Amino acid sequence: RLVRGRAAEDALRHLLLGDPYREEAWRALIELAADGQGSASAAAIYDDMRARFAADLGTAPDERTAAFVAGLTRRASLAPYPAVPSAPASERPAEPVAASTIAAAAVPKVCLLMPPAGGAPPEAQHLAEALIEDVSLGLCRLRSLAVIAPHTAWQLSDAGVARDAYGIDYFGETSVRAFAGRTRLVAKLVRSGDRLTLWAQDYDLLAGAPAEHHRELSQSITLALADGVEQAELRRFEMLCDPGAYALYLRAREHMRVLDLPSTRRARRVFAESAALSPTFVPALNGLSRTLIVEWFLLARTEPDLLRQAQKIAQRAVEIDPFSGEALCEVATASLYLGGLDEAVEGLGRAERLAPHHADILAEHADALTHSSDLKPALQRILKAIELNPLPPDDYLWKAGGTLFMLEDYDGALAQLGRMKRRDPVNRLTAACLVMAGRPTEAAQFVAKALEDQPLFRIDDWIETIPLRSKDHVAHYAGALRKAGFH
Repeated sequence: RLVRGRAAEDALRHLLLGDPYREEAWRALIELAADGQGSASAAAIYDDMRARFAADLGTAPDERTAAFVAGLTRRASLAPYPAVPSAPASERPAEPVAASTIAAAAVPKVCLLMPPAGGAPPEAQHLAEALIEDVSLGLCRLRSLAVIAPHTAWQLSDAGVARDAYGIDYFGETSVRAFAGRTRLVAKLVRSGDRLTLWAQDYDLLAGAPAEHHRELSQSITLALADGVEQAELRRFEMLCDPGAYALYLRAREHMRVLDLPSTRRARRVFAESAALSPTFVPALNGLSRTLIVEWFLLARTEPDLLRQAQKIAQRAVEIDPFSGEALCEVATASLYLGGLDEAVEGLGRAERLAPHHADILAEHADALTHSSDLKPALQRILKAIELNPLPPDDYLWKAGGTLFMLEDYDGALAQLGRMKRRDPVNRLTAACLVMAGRPTEAAQFVAKALEDQPLFRIDDWIETIPLRSKDHVAHYAGALRKAGFH
């Protein structure tokens, strides 16, 4: 109620993606249209709602909704709703459509069902239900799938409710079983079309366990379900002659798991193909922007052209879907390395508020805070990102190492950098950490490796491109590089 206009409309449409039969959201959207665009627009939305309910559910909206719409027409001193003719589709004002609406057709839809009652003591049953809701919310933060909201999932969990009409591609089915003094949660991923079980696992439910146990359990189930859906979709698309935008997006993400220049460029080509097939598919645009930023880093570029391209693409993604935390994140990250420290921190703060447990966004926010010399909040965020993504990509560890270096915890930084699968991109940082830790001979080895890859590297040229708010931090980093043997 505090947000009106386009932002409110986009938010309501975004909400209806995950829970398309939530009547209070439809009523709010109808009221918003009536206030801002008039009765014809409100009537058109009500027509869409009735058609959706009739086609999907074989029912009409609740009587309260019909009375609500009639009340709106009376409030506007118009005839009752049935007498208001809907404008022909060709004459209706075009309604803004969020990218998530368009992209949803390309992204698989998942519904996580609640465990049926009666298989375990009530305490264990309630614990399992809370855990499944937590997993549903965790899946909502992922880019590669759409999740039916818990409100609808609860109703679909009733065995007597038909599920075929909802366009759901995969179900997460759960049950709770007590046996030999142990209570187990059984979870499996089932493809709705042929009822094929793609993944199954059981987990111990410990009612008295600390919160940390339940958090780790929730994360484990979330990641397993997401990986199962992605692998199933990729196998399905690989069997088609003309793979779609979503399949290409998944392939590009696989390339991005390796932090090197060839993999990054392969990913960019595939993200570009995905975006060409579906120009409003925001995840592909976000990925395309990310590859440009990563390449700028890997090449230690001083020219801003790649960053400006990345920023432009990410801004287009934000225009399509203003609620994409990932798109806001890419805009802010490009801004950071273009010198807009304050703009970057502010933008990443907005992205984090949209997705407070999104590990990638937390990692980028941490990086921006490090460059802004706000080191303790930066360390908190990057460690939380690693906690949420316990087998982290190399760039998380790179960011953690950089923050710890600035905090003068050189051994801690080396421990993080040492976990990276490919360490070539951090040869310079590793050399700086080693020399400051009193290990100059080892540092010299990494200096040689870095100069072999980039023989024209010069400290003064490169340091000008890295935005660091604190001149002391700039001097600290440059001094460590010189001490290690760079020029």
